[in-house]
Amino acid sequence: MQLTNSQNKVVEKIVSKYDIENKKIIEFQAPTGSGKTFMILNVIDKLIQQNPHEKFCFVIITLSAAKLPKQMHFNFLEYKQYLINKDLEIEHITSPSSSDKSKKFNKDKDRHYQILAKQNKILIFGNQSFGQKRIFSEEGIIDSFLSQIENEEFKLVYIRDEAHLGGEIDEKKIKFLDLDSNANIDKLLAKTKDASVHYEVAFQKNAHFIIKMTATPKGHNELISLTENDLKEDDILLLKKNGIYNEKLDEIQEETITNKQILEVACKKFKFIKDRYADVDKEPTLKNINPAMLIQVNNKDASNKEIFDANINEILEVLKAHNLNYVKYFGEDDIDSNIRLNSYSLNAISKNSSDVDVVIFKLGPATGWNIPRACMLVQLRNVSSASLSIQTLGRIKRNPNPNEEAKQNSISFNYYYYSNVSETRKNHINIFLKDQYKNETFKVGYIDKQEIQKMIQNENYVNELIRTLDINLIKDEYEKYKNEYQKYGYIPIYTEHFGKKKVVTDKISNSIDLEIFKENFLSKNKMYFSSGTIQAIENFKYNDFKRQNTFGYDDFSINLFWLIIAKNYLSQIKDIFYTKVNKETNSNKAVYKIKTNHLLPERTDFFVDDLRKHMINLPFNEYAYLNKNEEGLANNQYFDSATEEKFISLLKDYEVIELTDEYKIKVWTKNPVFQGIFLEYFNSDNEILKAYPDFIFRIIDKNDEKKYHDFYIEIKSLEDIDEKKTKMLIKSYKRYINKKEINLFEDNNFNITLLLLKLNKNKTNDVQYYGASFNEEINNILNSIELNAKNSGIGKLKDFFKLSILNN
Repeated sequence: MQLTNSQNKVVEKIVSKYDIENKKIIEFQAPTGSGKTFMILNVIDKLIQQNPHEKFCFVIITLSAAKLPKQMHFNFLEYKQYLINKDLEIEHITSPSSSDKSKKFNKDKDRHYQILAKQNKILIFGNQSFGQKRIFSEEGIIDSFLSQIENEEFKLVYIRDEAHLGGEIDEKKIKFLDLDSNANIDKLLAKTKDASVHYEVAFQKNAHFIIKMTATPKGHNELISLTENDLKEDDILLLKKNGIYNEKLDEIQEETITNKQILEVACKKFKFIKDRYADVDKEPTLKNINPAMLIQVNNKDASNKEIFDANINEILEVLKAHNLNYVKYFGEDDIDSNIRLNSYSLNAISKNSSDVDVVIFKLGPATGWNIPRACMLVQLRNVSSASLSIQTLGRIKRNPNPNEEAKQNSISFNYYYYSNVSETRKNHINIFLKDQYKNETFKVGYIDKQEIQKMIQNENYVNELIRTLDINLIKDEYEKYKNEYQKYGYIPIYTEHFGKKKVVTDKISNSIDLEIFKENFLSKNKMYFSSGTIQAIENFKYNDFKRQNTFGYDDFSINLFWLIIAKNYLSQIKDIFYTKVNKETNSNKAVYKIKTNHLLPERTDFFVDDLRKHMINLPFNEYAYLNKNEEGLANNQYFDSATEEKFISLLKDYEVIELTDEYKIKVWTKNPVFQGIFLEYFNSDNEILKAYPDFIFRIIDKNDEKKYHDFYIEIKSLEDIDEKKTKMLIKSYKRYINKKEINLFEDNNFNITLLLLKLNKNKTNDVQYYGASFNEEINNILNSIELNAKNSGIGKLKDFFKLSILNN
């Protein structure tokens, strides 16, 4: 067993980061199934080999769940025969609880626990070894160990496995946030009360070299990564390469399908795969390997226990009908199976020769689980996780026999998954706000919901809602729901896309479900329904139905009546609501408001499909965010579209962001979506949403930095794919600006321009301008008919920047 070429490159790179003189923290990311355990053991081996005189001690902390420390210890012992240093001492250390000690060791009162550092020794801990009521914590055993490290001048190499699930701790909660300064760490140690957090901080304080193995790097430190594309270049293929999504689901005739139908299709496909694996002539490298299907389920929600159990029972019935052997593994104390086995442990059912066809599992108990023979994943709606995680999909991507070269068309290269979400191979990017902009505050726009509630609490609004209700339509809907219930045993409420099909995701099976639906509906839409409005609508149901005697008003519950309202009248009610608010707003009631003191997020992360696409180097001091993964002067930033990319190019080509005689740009940035500066607005469905302008610019007088003006800029293509949203945004911009006569700002500083620019992708410099500004001259230009009659180009933005300072 040896490292592949790509694995070896990563190992060498990690080892090269070790600095004899200086403390170093790095992050290490690799796909599930890529051999991280073997790689990290080789890192240890090479550190010792290349630094023979260093007094190393290695500490590895991983999650205590699913016996991960024990599994890692077993793997290390198995792998060390392939190292240069084959005699490495490796120990898995567990801390008994203090309560156990009083019971179990009552006869041995003088028992003494001690952890001693030895040169090149590897110590493996579970993270729960340092919690409350643990002897290691209560008797100061770890403190003594760390004192020995310091006093005897060991170089502690601290390796944090699954760092994204426990090694990254928020300083604001008195926890650790990758601090390099020991002074800051000492301060945190003094303030930290939680025992497990205390020792996380203590290990990182005393470590000379820290390696954080993580699936989702935070970007605080230098990242060394191994990608699936890297692995594909190896002669030895560690991962399957062909993902096949929702195969055969298209052959189901119905548009809306059920979980049972999905599982039926998956089982039929899996039985075909089983036969192919067993065909030694076609698949010689799969001899004696039995494939496995994995069905991932969520942790049981106590409030939905009956539904959850019913769904599990349905799964088991389908598996039995297809004569598939299953194990339901929800933890060591919650296992069920339809076959007798010598062992039901994860290790036993993961072996290539296991007779178990299907494993139904939960994420928690199965953390860190390796089952290379797994080739199919099934995620069912309302049963499985709502997302398709990298780790979950990684369980079925391992090559079950990487040491033998399979035929080019071998099924061993395929993995199959059934899910509502298809796989995406995205790159995780972290960017950080530069220190000089961390205290820079900005304004955000919001719609005052309390003012809106005042507007709709009147008789005219309620009467207009009542007039929209049609008894005959309600009667027809009642009959429809009654027929659906008689046919299916439930009323389907919501469906979601499952690939190209739809699957029922929410249904009403009884009166309790109906009551819950009503409460959730009114809670979600409380903007449109005051208590008085609710009472008036319910009175209509009781009084008008009884008076008109269309059919017995007691024939169906008030909760079913609200279901009919939700499904048939919500859109009309929103229209009435918006018309009312719009009318009142025009009479200068302050609905659109602006507040100050909003900070940009200090770190933001996102995913990009292609690292080469929509990437621009922005090495400007005035640009707010820094990509720390870049070396030298590069500051590569990623943008959402070619239109945004063109906007940046125009700024650079026409020197819009250069210093002028009239102004300079203090800071500008791509606005982080969901975390950055926002403006609330009504969308075309009359719902209040947040819009995050694409770019933020702060223009200042070069002679007086206290004089500034902010530009929030939304970028659109001339071929706008959502013209309705664009119109609503522009409308909201004008509403915010038109409220100047009302005291909206705490600082009374009306220094903001809201712009929407449309770029013509077919012309070099063709830009249209829309929006509003508190700067009167800019606002007049934006309102003029002539503005977009001819091509203004990006130079008009430069003019606006000048005007914002000259007329401030």
